[in-house]
Amino acid sequence: MELSTGKISYEILEKVVFRYRGFESKDVLVGPKIGGDAAIVGVGEKNIVVSSDPLIGAKQKVGWYAIHINANDVSICGAEPRYFLSTLFLPKPSSVDLLKRVCEQIDRAAKELKISVIGGHTEITEVVKHVIISGTMVGVVDKKKTLFPGGANEGDAILMTKHAGLEGASILATERYDSLLGLVEKRWLEEAKKFSKELSVVREALLANEMGLITAMHDPTEGGVISGLVELAKISKSGFEVNESNIPISKATQKICKQLDIEPLNLISSGVLLLTCKKPRTAELIRLLESRGIETSVIGKITGKGWILKKENGMEKEVVEKDLKEELWRGLSIDL
Repeated sequence: MELSTGKISYEILEKVVFRYRGFESKDVLVGPKIGGDAAIVGVGEKNIVVSSDPLIGAKQKVGWYAIHINANDVSICGAEPRYFLSTLFLPKPSSVDLLKRVCEQIDRAAKELKISVIGGHTEITEVVKHVIISGTMVGVVDKKKTLFPGGANEGDAILMTKHAGLEGASILATERYDSLLGLVEKRWLEEAKKFSKELSVVREALLANEMGLITAMHDPTEGGVISGLVELAKISKSGFEVNESNIPISKATQKICKQLDIEPLNLISSGVLLLTCKKPRTAELIRLLESRGIETSVIGKITGKGWILKKENGMEKEVVEKDLKEELWRGLSIDL
């Protein structure tokens, strides 16, 4: 059976990948799961939260993205991201200036979040065509403050911060700027490029968890908001009902996606945070986040089963696994 490009399907992850987990240690509180963003390991009075993610699509800000996407995954468990390791592959030929630029990006983003870069591996190889980083982030959290994945319950409200597809729009506006210019107004491309400054969810995730207002959080990365909702529901053994018209999408993202004929709700969305909370606490959570300048929208609710997307025309669409795709790759490769 030949595997398709992109994330491995849920079925193959469960039947193949997750079967081979090495030694079963009692210290591992959360291991690999569909919808799980990080592992959690108990150490004394603290829990260590560890996440690993590659950065493949971006080229020009690869170091910056690598820090933020890994820090996000740790923070949604309530952990403060502290230590980062990177495996860095550069194509042959590559210059010292390129290596320095990537390392400076990592350094700048890490300092912004007070993260220490503690190790990794760097090499030149003919296998890759552009810089590839696989990062590992380590966070620390008190046991009592750890937010374990899978806590969403039927009836909980689903909230979303910022706007769908922001990471993908930023990458596309940066990597395809010249080919999109003239087809999309310059002001929209410039706006989308600046979305890279919105990639972090660390501040809002730690704040929401500290106040005890949430039942679950998830960081919708590859596959966008739709895949993020499915992963949140799967790990909570529940369903969802979401109103498509309630999902914010920036004008810049809409313009870019329309020109590239791609779906913004399936576009990689680091920087967006999905949260669930008890319905009576919804207004309090929104006030808390928006008081810190974080745009927050109620987009739906957790249900007992089924993945339902209510379309703007009033029709309901049941989301199935074949609908879960990442549009970034098509956006980067399509001819204009």
